[in-house]
Amino acid sequence: MIRFTISNRGSLPSDDPEPIYDKEEKVYKNPETGEVVNPLVTQARKFVPRLRGSNQTVDAATYFRDCPWPSTATEGQMSLCLGELRRLFLHELCKGSSVHLPGLGTFTLTLRGDIELRGKDYHGKDVRVDGLRFTPDRELLQEVRDFEVDQTPYGQAYFTSQVDTDQLLNDLFAKQTTITRRDLELAAGLVLSKHRLSNLLKQLVTDGRLIKEGSGNQTRYRRP
Repeated sequence: MIRFTISNRGSLPSDDPEPIYDKEEKVYKNPETGEVVNPLVTQARKFVPRLRGSNQTVDAATYFRDCPWPSTATEGQMSLCLGELRRLFLHELCKGSSVHLPGLGTFTLTLRGDIELRGKDYHGKDVRVDGLRFTPDRELLQEVRDFEVDQTPYGQAYFTSQVDTDQLLNDLFAKQTTITRRDLELAAGLVLSKHRLSNLLKQLVTDGRLIKEGSGNQTRYRRP
């Protein structure tokens, strides 16, 4: 099962106008249509799934020590085979050739640098090998596209901006003098992970925007 986290789109433009908070009605509205909107829904459109970073990397040679299926290849044989492939890669890539591994894909060098005019001819300026581009075979690509993806994000499920946090706090303290962790969680629409909510409260206390009182289940927060 493939797991993912959520990442911000960054500077990519959005087709949706930023919702404006109506202080009288205490709701968010679309500035163009005046329609009441949920800012969390608008915010969600700014996010994209990102493959969960894993600390585990499988070594193709040592993997055969605990291979989950019967195999006649030993770790030593795999190491020898991979060593020969590496020699082939370097021998052909240094000539500018691409290397194709049947059933997997093709490896091609990528270059980086500039072009400048010297007299009447164009020359390279600090042109160098930048990396390797891998183009998977069509059959392999189709197989990995069929992998099942868990639709529940791993870890953090929401990133709240400074404006969102300020508005949540303003709404809460307009009704009561102190708030609890649960109050903030409900105000955020139950989309903040426990880890994110804890970090957010710690940061608000550190920044002096909230004062923590009590401990454990009796913990409450108030404004300075």
